Amino acid sequence: MHTLTNLIVALPSEAAPLIDNFRLSRCTKARGLKVYGRDNIRLVIAGVGKIAAAAAVGYIAGTEPADARHIWINIGIAGHATLPKGSLAIAHRIIDRATGATFYPAFACPVPCDSYSLTCHDAPNTAYADAEMHDMESSGFFATASRFSSVEFIHSIKVISDNSARDIGLLTREIISEMIGVHAATVKSFAARLECLADSHLAPGIALPLEALLARWHFTATQQSQLRDIARRWALVRADHEWPGDAFARCKSSRDVISHLNAELEQTPIQLSSSAES
Repeated sequence: MHTLTNLIVALPSEAAPLIDNFRLSRCTKARGLKVYGRDNIRLVIAGVGKIAAAAAVGYIAGTEPADARHIWINIGIAGHATLPKGSLAIAHRIIDRATGATFYPAFACPVPCDSYSLTCHDAPNTAYADAEMHDMESSGFFATASRFSSVEFIHSIKVISDNSARDIGLLTREIISEMIGVHAATVKSFAARLECLADSHLAPGIALPLEALLARWHFTATQQSQLRDIARRWALVRADHEWPGDAFARCKSSRDVISHLNAELEQTPIQLSSSAES
């Protein structure tokens, strides 16, 4: 059992100062994505947009051990109407502008900066709402990460790159790297704080046996992948609940099994283990 801290960025220019500060190296086995790592740290350059961010989260969750505990931090640039260029901010609410879906990160330890609402757009946006940050990755990142971790361990940290007085068109790769680099040590300190919290308060996940299910029903290759994903999520967010063996008696097919398990997971409240309250 180990805790992984996963840094998800959109741009190489956002990644560069973090790679230096965390002393990361390129993971040569990764395919399709640029992944960097060292010990229990992973960084993925996802590309721009919420779908790319979601894919990056899914890649890490799918390639790491099933019983790993994950911390997720999305780091990148964002716009805001009035905050000064270079300001550091963290999201306490994330809104998907296209769908209206809303997500709420939870602060279980002191955060390194002021918090603001963050709206995720499908295209670059300069029509800044007064009190909100604006980006293009956060909703996809958070929606996917919340399938693998509780909301106390999923955060979007943004450096303000443009505002009503500073046009986004003035940004260069060098400026973006410099702005992120100013706050890299702060991000590293916050990640370490979250790791300590996870090690202290999260119950260890237990990889669940799938052999009996695979022997009883025929699962296609796609369904087997879905089943492994469900087992991983169950072990992480429902570790105090037994694998529901008796309920499978009512299932008539592999599709029924997957639907039942997904329904069980969707009804599970996500929270820290009871030791967090002691």
